[in-house]
Amino acid sequence: MAGTVPGADTLLKNPDAADYVIAWKKKYDFETGRFDETMSYVEAKAKALALTEKDREKVYWPESVSGNPYRR
Repeated sequence: MAGTVPGADTLLKNPDAADYVIAWKKKYDFETGRFDETMSYVEAKAKALALTEKDREKVYWPESVSGNPYRR
């Protein structure tokens, strides 16, 4: 019996939701962190990419601060 799992489609994100921050991790160390500024997913993804290009010792990515990043 095939069915669907609610919230299982991880590719659907609300690009306008302003509840994302930029998180980071050092590549060769155990340091992690995140910035406090909240922004939309599209803005956070663009800034994370720009920061990764500038600082090769860390990896940056958009991270949701709300409990459900897939809400519509």
